Order: sequence, then structure tokens, then C-alpha cells
Amino acid sequence: MVNPNLTNPYRKEAELLGIEFNMETMKKLMQAQQLPAHDIKYESLRVTEWWQVEEVFSMCAKFVPESRSVISDVLKIINIEDPEASLIIKPLNISQSSAIENVDATLVQQLQTSTLQAELDEQSLRVNDGTNACTFLAIAMCDALLDCQRPISDRNESLTHVTGLAEDLIKTLPKKINCFRNISEKYELSKTKDILE
Repeated sequence: MVNPNLTNPYRKEAELLGIEFNMETMKKLMQAQQLPAHDIKYESLRVTEWWQVEEVFSMCAKFVPESRSVISDVLKIINIEDPEASLIIKPLNISQSSAIENVDATLVQQLQTSTLQAELDEQSLRVNDGTNACTFLAIAMCDALLDCQRPISDRNESLTHVTGLAEDLIKTLPKKINCFRNISEKYELSKTKDILE
């Protein structure tokens, strides 16, 4: 179900390891408690249209039976008719557009007080301009979430942590990346990742 183009679980692993796919290969990978890899072909579908299947797979595909979810929890996921209604929306105190507006407002204020000073400060001010930084912010946020090692048990604490990460990136990332990019250009994902690295 999660890999419709693969005839068997662990086929992808056998290909990646360059070994023959057979029952012995499957047994070894299962004994190592390694879950079958997902094929990248369906990655975007797994996190969008197939998110319920992906969620149920994650809940049930545990090697220790006691770690698996009970059927009532699985049914809660499967029976969600309006997924958006089950989401908790946590607004941020800052957005990319408000960061750009702050830069513009400061520039206008400088222009009003001193033209000469504004000319000197405009370049340093534009260093933190977040124009066309959406892709950079999205990738940096994913990296920050993946790098997060602190276990968070409370859902509200988790939401606060994620919003804090997002707000911090919106405030600080443009200053870090603008010397490596053209703010008038929109970048593809691969180029964005290269620049961030």
C-alpha cells in the first residue's frame, strides 16, 4: 500500500545494497528491525493525499507488538473525514511579509530623517530582507525539525517549540543567506539546498 510500484517489502533495500532479493535478505533486514524503505516516487503523495495510510503504517509497523497502536486509535485516523478540522493551527507572531515590511518601514524612516544616512544604512538594512526566501525558510525549517534531538512529550510544548523555531528562522535566516543569493530571484529546491549547505 505504501509502495505500489514495489512487488515486495525490502526490494528497494536489496537494490540499494546490490544483493539478490530473496527470503533470506528479508529475514536479515527484519531481524535487524529495519522497516522497509519508502520509494521516493510517492513521497509527495504520502505526506498529502495518502497521509492517513502513512500515519497508520507508522502506528502499526513496530517490531515490538506492545508498541503498536490499538485499533481504536487506528480507526480515529482512518475515519477522519475533514482532516483540516483535526489540525491545530498555531499562528506565528511574525511572518515573512511582516519581516519585509519591518525592513521597508525602517528604510522609510531613515529616508525621512537623513538621506545621506539612509544611503549608508540601506545596504546593511537589506541584509535581513526576506524577499523570495520561502523555499529557503521551508527547507531550513525541515532541517531544524529533523535536527531537533530534544524529546517533547506534551503536544502544546511541541507546538510552542515548532512556532519558536519558525519565528527564529524568519528573523535570522535572511541575514545568513542574502550574501549568497539574489533576493530578486526565485530558486529551485536543489539550488536552495546547495546555498543553505
